[in-house]
Amino acid sequence: MEVAEKKVKVLIADDHEIFLLGLAYLLKQNQIFDLVGKILEPNEILTMVELKKPDLLIIDFLMPGTNGLDIIVKAKSKIPNLKTIIISNISDEKVIQLCKDSGIDGFVAKYEPKDILLNAIETVIKGGTYFTKKIGSMPDFEKIRNSKMNPFHRLSPKELEFISYFTNGLTYTEIAEKMDISDRTVNTHRVNVTRKLGKLTLGELINLAKTWGIAIN
Repeated sequence: MEVAEKKVKVLIADDHEIFLLGLAYLLKQNQIFDLVGKILEPNEILTMVELKKPDLLIIDFLMPGTNGLDIIVKAKSKIPNLKTIIISNISDEKVIQLCKDSGIDGFVAKYEPKDILLNAIETVIKGGTYFTKKIGSMPDFEKIRNSKMNPFHRLSPKELEFISYFTNGLTYTEIAEKMDISDRTVNTHRVNVTRKLGKLTLGELINLAKTWGIAIN
């Protein structure tokens, strides 16, 4: 991937260490990239931006206590020409549109293959934009709750949201971050869902959620 003769300085930030290390490994395989830092803690990002002066910042959409958009706005105030890419587990249309409206250069869903991410980086470095094409969206909870035939109709909107994230493979901690609630509240939703639906295996729950339109599309 030939973009420029000089190396592109890249700073990456994600609070999930395994993903962060995997992304770092991927970038190190390409000689065009100079990985100037990998950050787990969001409160360190702006300091590293000032210190390392990267050409590109790749950051998770949701970080503990904050979000990638807010951090990018502050980072761009320090480096106006900074290129930015948001990465996320959830590629909801509203989230992607918010990123576009906020002047983000790219958005890549974490489930995309590595070649897509590398293509997005190349496009952004060249001055273009890239936004993931495969968009997932939250189901219509109100419609679900109004359908007495749907086995999930007794669940509250928050419990349905919990199920949507859970059946898409998110951990309890990730669900807490996305719903902006505590781990304890997530566990409360889990208990309530189990009480209302009965004890199901994970496979049974996922299949049921997909069958009845609960899982994120």
